[in-house]
Amino acid sequence: MSKKIYISYTDIQNFLNDYFAQNKNTASMFDAVFNLYNYHQYTYQPRELDLPESKLTNVQKLYQKLGQLSIEVTPIIKGIQGKQLHTTIPETAFFPKTKDATILLQFQNEKSQMHHHDYFEMNLVLQGQMQATCSNEKMMLKTGDFIIISPYTRHQLHIFEDSIVVCITIRKSTFDEAFFNLLKNDDLISAFFKQNLYSSEQNFLLFSVPINYQLLETIQNIFITAYSITSQANTICCAYISILLSYALQGLTNPETFASHKKNLTNKMATIINLIEEQANTITLGALAQKFNYDKAYLGKLIFKSSGYSFNYLRNYYRIKKSCQLLQFTDHSIAEISNLTGYSSPNHFERCFHQIIKISPSQYRKNNR
Repeated sequence: MSKKIYISYTDIQNFLNDYFAQNKNTASMFDAVFNLYNYHQYTYQPRELDLPESKLTNVQKLYQKLGQLSIEVTPIIKGIQGKQLHTTIPETAFFPKTKDATILLQFQNEKSQMHHHDYFEMNLVLQGQMQATCSNEKMMLKTGDFIIISPYTRHQLHIFEDSIVVCITIRKSTFDEAFFNLLKNDDLISAFFKQNLYSSEQNFLLFSVPINYQLLETIQNIFITAYSITSQANTICCAYISILLSYALQGLTNPETFASHKKNLTNKMATIINLIEEQANTITLGALAQKFNYDKAYLGKLIFKSSGYSFNYLRNYYRIKKSCQLLQFTDHSIAEISNLTGYSSPNHFERCFHQIIKISPSQYRKNNR
C-alpha cells in the first residue's frame, strides 16, 4: 500500500453516531475507519481546509467547517490489517518528520480505552462536556476547561453527544520549549509546573479559559498551519500553540478559574503561587489561608510540599524580583524600594536581597544600568 488513504472527519463521526443510534452502544474510531474503508468511502487526496479569511466567531459554525477535514488513516488501516492495535503510541508513529504538533477534533460517541503515549496531549472543551480519566482520577470537564496530559500518563476520554472538543498533540521537546519559555522569567513557578507535569503522582494540569473571539481565532490558526505544507508552517503552528498556552496561564489568578477546580490541587497551588507573586509586598500566610479556606500551618506545609519552597521564601523571592526592576528602571532610593516592596526596614531588605541575588542592591543597580 504505497498511496496515503484519507477519510473525512464528518464521515467517521456520522458512522459513530449511526452505530450508537442503532445499537445503543459505542464503536471505536478504528471500527469506523475499517468499515468506511471496506465500503470505499475514502480518497487518496486530502481535502483542503476551507476556512474564510475573516475568522469564524461561532463555535458551531467553526465545528461544521472543521468537520470537512480529511484524516490520514493509512497507519490505522495497516494496523487493523496486521492486527497491531496497541494502547501505547510512540511519537515516531504519530508525527510526520516535518511536524512537531497536530490538531484534530475529538469524536463524539466513540468507544475509547485507557492508553498512553510519549508525547503531550492537550484537550480544550469548546462546547458541552468531556469525561477524562487520568491514571485513577475521573473528572467531568465542561466548556472552557483545558487539560494538559503529560507523556506516559494512562488516560481515557469520553466526549458526550453535541460536545465539541479540540485535541492538540505535541512532541515533548516542543512542548517543553513552548510552555516553559512562557515561564522563563519566573524560575519558581516554572519549577512548580515541571514538578507536577513530570511527577509520577500528578501528571496533568487543568485550566479554565474563556471561549472568546481571540481563542477561537487562535484555534483556527493552529488548524490552518497544522495542515499546511508550506516551509514555515510547522514553526508558525507551534507559535500559535504557545499563544494558546499563554491564555491558559493568564487565567491562573482568576477567582473563577480557581473556583471551577476546587478538587484539583495542582491548579489550586498554581493559583496560590501566582497570588503570592502579585501581592508579595502585602500578602501574609494567614490572609492566604483565610482566602483559600485552609488552616494556616497546614497551608504552609502544603506550599512547601507542592513547590519545594516555604511561604516566606516565595514571598521574599517575588519581593526581590520586583525590587530588581525598581533598581534597574527607576531612581527610587534603597529606602523607598524597601518600603515599596513590603520590607520593614532598609537593613532587612538588603539582607534578603543579598541572600537571593548574592550581591547588594547598590551593586545590582550599578551592574545593570
